[in-house]
Amino acid sequence: MVKYIYSHSKEEAAELRKRIIQNFVIPVFRKAFERYPQLNSAMLLVAQYWDDEAIDAVHHVLFFSVLETLKIKALFEAELHPQGLDPVNLPGLPRQYSIQQSIEKEIHDEARIAERSYTWESNGETIPAFAAFCKEDCHQDMMVSEAYSPYAILHRKRENIEVKVIGKMRRPWLDGIKPYEYIYSGQEAANLREEIVENYVNLVVKMAFDKYPQLNSAMLLVAQYWDDEADDAVHEILFFSVLGTIDIETVWKNECKADPVNLPGLPRQLEILFSVREEFYKEESLWQEHYWDDNGKAIPAFAAFCKEGCHQLMSFSEAYTPYAILRRKGEEIEVEVIGKMLRPWLDGIKPEEWSE
Repeated sequence: MVKYIYSHSKEEAAELRKRIIQNFVIPVFRKAFERYPQLNSAMLLVAQYWDDEAIDAVHHVLFFSVLETLKIKALFEAELHPQGLDPVNLPGLPRQYSIQQSIEKEIHDEARIAERSYTWESNGETIPAFAAFCKEDCHQDMMVSEAYSPYAILHRKRENIEVKVIGKMRRPWLDGIKPYEYIYSGQEAANLREEIVENYVNLVVKMAFDKYPQLNSAMLLVAQYWDDEADDAVHEILFFSVLGTIDIETVWKNECKADPVNLPGLPRQLEILFSVREEFYKEESLWQEHYWDDNGKAIPAFAAFCKEGCHQLMSFSEAYTPYAILRRKGEEIEVEVIGKMLRPWLDGIKPEEWSE
């Protein structure tokens, strides 16, 4: 079961949308109407997709028209025009994006000078406010017509601006959702994984190889599920083999039983792991700073590589995902990362319980 954390109630999210419309969207449209008196209507569209700062960012576009009601079909056709011109909605006027960008720049500059927060915060309050109205699985390479959904139409009514909300709540479970918080960038999370593998995983595997000279390979697997301390804990397990590359399918078949393919004549997988771990933890100089912290650094480092919706009653094969294969190469250990980033939005994520 996916766990959603909310920063706003549904009522608070609705009020937040009204506030963003009132404090940002309407001033943008008002300024556009003043600069281009021909304009009579406009539309706000929203989309959620990854940008350079956040995987859950909610973006917006503002489009304008001389018509009483903007023609959305003509707008999307203008995307295909070599110059991006929209002769139906903006005859003889600049392109849609030119109008939006110039007006918003003025609004942003005025807000900064006046120390007001009248801006669209893609990675902030717009997420609990508008994520529920966005399409699923969009990305920044999509066209506007593919990624964005209309939320509101604005009409000029003499000196006033009338707002009509037309957006449909496509994902109501995201209404009021709390934005993801990150403590590491993607590169910092990658560096952290290397550090943990180097200073914990490698050492445990080396101890196992020294204790059982027959061993030639091992595999690190990760899973995220609740334990007695944290809902978002990321766990690890190490399996071993006398083969040059561990046969993980045989491990799954045997789980906690003897493994005649990977460990002929040797103890069972968990017996090897637990015995080596016990020896590792006795060497305080090894693990005081770099051991695997289920509820701490393991989360921003490896949560993105874990399956969704796991729990502690699952078998290893159901809950755990391979991250790396480690092989004996003379006196050295070679590491091959094979893990796939299954949930990239969790890369570098802040743990629920985190002490700065």
